[in-house]
Amino acid sequence: AQDSTARVNLKLLPIDLLYMKAAATSNANHEKPNLDGKATIGNYIKGSFGNMSMQQSVALTTNINQVAAYGGDKLAKWLWKPKQGIGRKIGYHATGQLLWAGSFLLSFSSLYGDTWLHENGHRAVMNLRGVASTYDSKIISFIDGNTKNVSGVYDVALAKFKVEHPQEFARMLVAGGEIQLAAKYNMQFDNFFNNAQLPTELYSIAGNFFIQNYFSADNQNVNSTNTYGNENSELQRDFTGHDYSGWIYHLSRPKENYYALGVAPNGKGVDRYINTTRLNADELNYYDKVRGQAWLNWLSPMYFGFRRIRIKGDFYANFLTQYQPTSFGVDKNVTFFLDINKNKYLAGLHIYQNRSNNFYAIDAGIVGKKIIPKKLTADVFVTIGTQPQNQEFRTDKSALLAYTKLNAYYKISKHWDAMATLSIKSKGWVTTEENLNSSVRPRLGVRYNIYK
Repeated sequence: AQDSTARVNLKLLPIDLLYMKAAATSNANHEKPNLDGKATIGNYIKGSFGNMSMQQSVALTTNINQVAAYGGDKLAKWLWKPKQGIGRKIGYHATGQLLWAGSFLLSFSSLYGDTWLHENGHRAVMNLRGVASTYDSKIISFIDGNTKNVSGVYDVALAKFKVEHPQEFARMLVAGGEIQLAAKYNMQFDNFFNNAQLPTELYSIAGNFFIQNYFSADNQNVNSTNTYGNENSELQRDFTGHDYSGWIYHLSRPKENYYALGVAPNGKGVDRYINTTRLNADELNYYDKVRGQAWLNWLSPMYFGFRRIRIKGDFYANFLTQYQPTSFGVDKNVTFFLDINKNKYLAGLHIYQNRSNNFYAIDAGIVGKKIIPKKLTADVFVTIGTQPQNQEFRTDKSALLAYTKLNAYYKISKHWDAMATLSIKSKGWVTTEENLNSSVRPRLGVRYNIYK
């Protein structure tokens, strides 16, 4: 979303170098409960398509939604010719939103739609530790009436995962909402920095409703969600049931053995589903506190059609907020988008909260900086601050968080750019970076630009 002359930038990141081995190993571990699968060439190929990383998944779903929004906008513009009066302008905007909403509903539960994206967030964190899983989705599956979930997961694999990486285990449970927020952020980012003018507001609104309703569901709804699938076998059963009640439970009890959950009601495997009756008073109080703040995701003019707000002359600005669960608690953040005389900047503030303490970090970024005129552009994003030491839920000790990401785009032709990204991070949680350990992570791909 960095070429100011391109309205839509479609990104593909087929090569996520350090993740490819994890994706292949996870693929090799299907039907191998002891996680002893040895990755073959076939596993590398299947893993590349079936076990995508979080950033690969976000890019793919964002591409599909942007193409749908672009197509709906072009058709609405052709139908209404909006330059000819206020009535036509209203009709144009309403039609663009409704056309996009129709395509969104059609693809929501289909392959690479938002349900797939949500579940792939969970699976991406599992893949990092070789935990095999499956997700049944078809090209068009919205009409089959089946609830989609992550299954094919062995209890022994989940038990091993929790023992060895308890904070990653807790993060896995809420990674579905995390990855959906990232896709929504990408659409808003493009509408501002690209001046894309795509009718994606209903996408952001629908995504917020889904995330907020799921996160802030009352105890009765949480428990009723968990009744689904309890009669299934180990490999048919959803890996967790309700995401957020499971997150509270395991976040609060990182050292509890996974098998302490007991036996499932049908006697087949571990009782994975965490009803609110299984939470203690402290966990229930924390759950009430955090789900009661989900409304913070709505604090942005961008939900209401204000994509770029002119401050003065060529100075445009906007902001958005995001609120989401993490490996240690929650992240509250606000991000400011700035376009000053065609120089594009980003600035933000994070408040990371565990059970009782706050930790802080700041974001800064330069977007679409030309390095060599007409050939190479780059983005640079930096986050620096503190998070809870060892990602712990109940510590008042802090640890440094440092993260930087460089995106570079080299123009091959009018429409195609070669793309490379490099992210470097210390230990800590960063959205859509699966690994909580320190890492240096290169990715390679291409970008296709659609012009006005």
